[in-house]
Amino acid sequence: MGVTVGIDCHKSLLTSFYDQLLEALDATKHPIKVDIDTYEEPKPKSGVVDLQPWTTFVVRVAEAPVLGRAHGVLLGEILHNFRGVLDHLAWSLVASKGRKRLTRAQGRNVAFPLTRTRANLGRRWHQWLPGVAEDQFWTLFDRYQPYRRTIQGVAMRRLRNLSDIDKHRVIVPTVVLPQVGDLNVHYEGGELISVRQLMKFGQAARPGLKIMSVTLAGGHPGGRKVELQGVISSIPIFTDAVLRSPKGTLGCRSKEH
Repeated sequence: MGVTVGIDCHKSLLTSFYDQLLEALDATKHPIKVDIDTYEEPKPKSGVVDLQPWTTFVVRVAEAPVLGRAHGVLLGEILHNFRGVLDHLAWSLVASKGRKRLTRAQGRNVAFPLTRTRANLGRRWHQWLPGVAEDQFWTLFDRYQPYRRTIQGVAMRRLRNLSDIDKHRVIVPTVVLPQVGDLNVHYEGGELISVRQLMKFGQAARPGLKIMSVTLAGGHPGGRKVELQGVISSIPIFTDAVLRSPKGTLGCRSKEH
């Protein structure tokens, strides 16, 4: 019952969190707005022949949607519930297959192991799962440990790292630009020399971020123009710094589970 209730609560919170993110980042309501800076170049670059001085247009972010503290608080609740569901599973296993009578201290230590090394899992097995036979359940718990370089292991490692950070501060996802945006470039008054992407995937969409540049040559300097059509949407993502272990970055040591 406890496990089912915990999973249902987690799913409800996750759905609510996802809906709030979609609302906050809805491109039709909260689009990323851009400005275009113009740079006149008096001479063509070496290797470019038969062209007049050119103009480079740099597209940069002027305004971007912001995820606030409320999103971080809800994310903290999700992490708490997810870890709680795993601990419920550990409790259910101890109740059915482990030691029947536990002291208060032993009861407080029952938890789903999320450890950094396989050796530590073996060393502290009976602290987290008192009375549970290692030979029967080792493979199951080993499969979902953060030290594993598998999809399951990476997911558990990120869960552990995020929940450890959440104990000390509110986590707010960084808004970033998607890898591919729905953006069309229209130009006139010159010949297209180059279109360059300046941003890197994973960069936060903050005011001032340079997205792309367009260079035109020929014609008259005042007559060369660039216009953008389309919508630039955004997605929430955690930076690598957040997903890595917080050990040594928060001014405290994270308690290992």
